[in-house]
Amino acid sequence: LHVAALEAMGATFDLTDEYLDARAERLHGADIMFDFPSVGATENAVTAAVLANGVTTIDNAAREPEMIDLCEFLVAMGAKIEGVGTSRLRITGVAPGDLRACFHETVPDRIQAATYIAACAVAGGTIDLLNAKPDHMQMVLSRFRDMGLEFRALRYGLRVAADGRLRATDIATLPYPGIATDYKPLIITMLSVADGVAIVTENIYPGRF
Repeated sequence: LHVAALEAMGATFDLTDEYLDARAERLHGADIMFDFPSVGATENAVTAAVLANGVTTIDNAAREPEMIDLCEFLVAMGAKIEGVGTSRLRITGVAPGDLRACFHETVPDRIQAATYIAACAVAGGTIDLLNAKPDHMQMVLSRFRDMGLEFRALRYGLRVAADGRLRATDIATLPYPGIATDYKPLIITMLSVADGVAIVTENIYPGRF
């Protein structure tokens, strides 16, 4: 997906046994359709399109909070990106000199937040997660509630409480806003001490097992 998107924009690649050799002059705009809403491929295509000559459209783009955050950062620098937060992005390339310095605070890491939630779930007790964004984790928090965790939104983050043994719950990974594949090792750790039997289905990255 990464290579195909950049090839559509004018890059050339030579794949050998040891190297991926990439070459390009200034890239040009292109119409890109992803078979799968890959976060990394969308991020690479958007970043390349910002300085490409012309207009680039990306269909079936990833919609993760990190993708939105990258777009907002690039726009603050002077990039022209439309459709942020949707599955269709339109980027009008600007000249390299048109970008400017800016101040940007990156979005809180939802995988890091889930890691602390899983630790609390396994060990029991209560934990406050500063700056955690529940609205970025709605689906996985719903499954965690099914497993017996309690959550309370705080002005500055999220409070997590684990009281008693967890309940087993079936889980399936999906592109955002579904349950991210990155959560799966944490969920399996939780299920290993839960009451009952659960099935975990990987729909995104088989190598995650």
